Amino acid sequence: MPDVSAETIVRVPPSRLPEAVAQVMAKGVEAGAAERFMAFLQCQGHATDLCWAVEAEGGRLGPVYLAIPNVGRTAMIFVTPPRAAADVPRLVRLIDEAHGRLDSARVALAQALLEPNESLLARAFVQAGYTRLAVLHYMERRLTRLRSFPEPQWQDEVTLLPYRPALDGPFKQALAASYVETLDCPALCGLRDLDDVLRDHKGAGIQDPTLWTLVLWDGQPAAVLLLNPLADGESVELSYLGVGAEHRRRGLGRRLMALAMHQLSERPFRRFTLAVDERNEPALNLYRSFGLASTDRRLAYIRPVADGKGS
Repeated sequence: MPDVSAETIVRVPPSRLPEAVAQVMAKGVEAGAAERFMAFLQCQGHATDLCWAVEAEGGRLGPVYLAIPNVGRTAMIFVTPPRAAADVPRLVRLIDEAHGRLDSARVALAQALLEPNESLLARAFVQAGYTRLAVLHYMERRLTRLRSFPEPQWQDEVTLLPYRPALDGPFKQALAASYVETLDCPALCGLRDLDDVLRDHKGAGIQDPTLWTLVLWDGQPAAVLLLNPLADGESVELSYLGVGAEHRRRGLGRRLMALAMHQLSERPFRRFTLAVDERNEPALNLYRSFGLASTDRRLAYIRPVADGKGS
């Protein structure tokens, strides 16, 4: 077994990024898939320069760690999956060392999404300091047969406002209130600045201000609904639905879902998607009642990035 502590971890140069990206993609992908994936990331404004690898014998690339940063200072982490338990120590060192080289000015929180059967990869992330955040259920509803959906009726205390930049403050207030005693990925609470959170939601897909709704209750921020069209032009994602703790059990969540369906029934989208923490039974039941069904599951792991400069 090689001495993993003696191996060199190097920054992957731009000329070798397609080779590195191909390593972390699923087995059996067709030729050119890595280049197309990189072109897609760059088209969406994502940097691809945060990539490190174990330098193997003869200058070959060993296991690869690729971080794809988002505008809200999160980064999605992709690594070469281990083939056997003997590969895990090498991968742990790579993940830990590459994570330590991330620049907190660009990335505040690193996250990885794993298939439920990737137990060796999960072991490597945990041993490298990542924490399991949640099991995420991915849910979907086809919209091709969605007829006109009636707009919900609201309580007299409620005012609805579409997004505009001047409302960033109230939107952040509503987000913060919705995190109190939340059942949806509660370990995330307090890990990120609200400015970053709002930027992250804006960068998830294509922001359409008319599909972002702020709910005021007696003039105070009470809930938010954030729907983002996706780049394929046919899908829309529920980026976030949250109700402040003091405004729960007033039917706001159900009315916001009805509002979402009303808005989507008037647009040419074909698919409605979302992801939710499997522990959030009230949300799961709400989404199911509007015709969404689970299509996939992923295990989410996170690790904050310490202050400092990467290299």
